[in-house]
Amino acid sequence: MTIKTIMKALALMLISSSVYAHPGDHGFAGVLHFFTEPDHLLMSLAVAGALVWGLSRRSKRAENRVSDKD
Repeated sequence: MTIKTIMKALALMLISSSVYAHPGDHGFAGVLHFFTEPDHLLMSLAVAGALVWGLSRRSKRAENRVSDKD
């Protein structure tokens, strides 16, 4: 699976319509909903951390390829 495929899948998840996983009023649902509950916030931070880690690793690999060619 390529990084482009992963990024497209993540983008589709972020812009998809609201998913009602539990009952209650979700009139404010959207991206901000992930920051209203502690469990949602922790998962959002975990996903963001994994994304930052993956992108930094990709960047380091690209730098190594460039330096190996020199």
